[in-house]
Amino acid sequence: MLVKIMSNEDAPDDDNRKLFTLVDDVVEITFHRPEDRAPEADMLRRGVNSFWQTYVIGGNVYVMNDQGKTIQTFGVSELPPPQPQAPSRH
Repeated sequence: MLVKIMSNEDAPDDDNRKLFTLVDDVVEITFHRPEDRAPEADMLRRGVNSFWQTYVIGGNVYVMNDQGKTIQTFGVSELPPPQPQAPSRH
């Protein structure tokens, strides 16, 4: 899958001047919103050594198939609410 993460610029997503991050070879994606921080997406990327990467979400997120067709859209307001951090055990 391909994942397109739009910036939080005040412009429509179809504005060619709006910045975005494109992530390829995504196998799995999960969203979370740490307390007091912007939402994040953890993405498992395929390869010889599959690995997880975390991306900060500023705007809408578009999940596309390998041909570039959008198959799922996530708006920033639809992402999970902030999750409180577990207390430290130190």
